[in-house]
Amino acid sequence: MGQRAEVAATITAAMVDAFAALSGDDNPVHMSGEAARAWGFPQRVVHGCLTLSLLSTLIGKQLPGAGALWRSVEVDWVRPVLPGDHVVVSGEVVQWSAAAETMVIRAEAKNQSGTVVMRATATVGLLAAGSTSTSTSTSTSTSTSTSPSTSTSTSTSPSTSPSPSPSTSPVVAAGGKVVLVTGGSRGIGRAIALALGHAGLAVAVGYREGAEAAQTVVGELRAKGARAMAIQLDVLSSSSLDLSAVDAELGPPTALVHAATPGLSLRKLAEPAFDADLEGYLAAYVRAPLALVRRMEPAMTAARWGRVILLGTSALMGTPPARMTAYVTGKAALLGLGRSLAVELGPVGVTVNVVSPGLTATDLTRDVSPRAQLAEAQRTPLRRLASPDDAAALCSFLFSDGAAFITGAHLPVTGGLGMI
Repeated sequence: MGQRAEVAATITAAMVDAFAALSGDDNPVHMSGEAARAWGFPQRVVHGCLTLSLLSTLIGKQLPGAGALWRSVEVDWVRPVLPGDHVVVSGEVVQWSAAAETMVIRAEAKNQSGTVVMRATATVGLLAAGSTSTSTSTSTSTSTSTSPSTSTSTSTSPSTSPSPSPSTSPVVAAGGKVVLVTGGSRGIGRAIALALGHAGLAVAVGYREGAEAAQTVVGELRAKGARAMAIQLDVLSSSSLDLSAVDAELGPPTALVHAATPGLSLRKLAEPAFDADLEGYLAAYVRAPLALVRRMEPAMTAARWGRVILLGTSALMGTPPARMTAYVTGKAALLGLGRSLAVELGPVGVTVNVVSPGLTATDLTRDVSPRAQLAEAQRTPLRRLASPDDAAALCSFLFSDGAAFITGAHLPVTGGLGMI
């Protein structure tokens, strides 16, 4: 955490020509000075992705370097870059998860005048353990020339390893206990399962159809020393929520993270399928967690301890989006359920909270257009979308001793976009 690096290059017209040939993007604004001037620019405009490639150089060579692979990137091109501009891209590690083997890098690019031309946040997977050059005994600084116009530099603090992110902090109160994570095979549920397993819980990874993905999560957990298993559950049918296999392999669960969800359906009230959508959401968001909590309540009461986290949505805050009445109604019912369960289960030491992430890049939101995602990020005070690790970090905290007196809360993970 806090490790920084930078890469610099002078963008030439020849580089723009080469990028156009490679990408096929020969938009006249990039290729013709006359056309660019007609659109109000003093000369040709450098492709945005050519500027972004400097961040790729920084990640691939320095931060973290070998073994790095981009998982996602959010970019805001603030000002146009022109041929002849000298651009310096600086990056800093702002989040690091050993469980998920990822780091988040926040970067900023400036031109020779010190004007910010680009901001980006990249989530980077670490393909090989030890590939990050973060273990040093003394403070170091290096500078290498990678081409006649490109240079890179890094600096590391004297710490022996990156500080763990909140999602990897010890969960003192829950160590050794068993948690069921529904929807744990992908997206936010996957990140939560990995974080809780790293913190010492035994994790039952619930899935409906993604058996292979669930087994992959189980494998990652076991590789980190956690006890884990996969269990098929259909949250659309409360009668099929059999946890006897969890009892037999891991022990009776006393904690639930309910992250499972049907797909998003955008329908108006008058559409024939609206009623079926509503019933599906109510089954997934109300009947399923209620049935699971009822099943776990005897073990929670015997242990005098329990944790229930229900995944809500930022759509519960402010004006709901259009054509999502069924979805928002189901999530609003889930919020009511969570608050009521907090009252009923509190006397036996069980906390119940609702965590509501903002727009997050997962399979659930894969149909949200890049333009809409960019607009959402620009509206957010922290100027980025949520990542699965953001929700996982909060859930890890809610399992800890430090959160033992937090219950009945509705907690947004929205970067400030939804404030309650």
